[in-house]
Amino acid sequence: MITNFHNLTDRSVESLEKEMVRFARKRKMGLILPSLFSELEGPALGNIVDELAKVPYLDEIVIGLDRADRDQFLYAWEFFSRLPQHHRILWNDGPPTRSWIKRDSVGPLLRSLQKVYGHSDYLDYLASFRYLLSEEFAMRTHVLNNIKIPGD
Repeated sequence: MITNFHNLTDRSVESLEKEMVRFARKRKMGLILPSLFSELEGPALGNIVDELAKVPYLDEIVIGLDRADRDQFLYAWEFFSRLPQHHRILWNDGPPTRSWIKRDSVGPLLRSLQKVYGHSDYLDYLASFRYLLSEEFAMRTHVLNNIKIPGD
């Protein structure tokens, strides 16, 4: 499941973190961290990485690295190496790996859903995304047949 957090101001950080730690005992949690290489050159991302290194409930961090050549990718590899969580860098400007997220994780799910539920314009719509981000792709299977999206 991919999600966004909304309305986090009604609870204390301590309360939220306790809940996240409890939840992480049952289900692994990961973070997708998009980044331009230029952000590695300023102080903000370094501070974010320092804070992420202290987070006990994250199992994995996937860093999406954009606008980076080979040397900058190698610099980023070292930059993020201080993260204790399992982490990987998806080098979007590197050798062809652009369909990794779709092909390796969501693509098989969509094909399975089509086998179970049959043809669906909505599944075709979801399969058309090149990069699947939380705002673009989130659904529960029991809702699938009830979603009405016009197909071309």
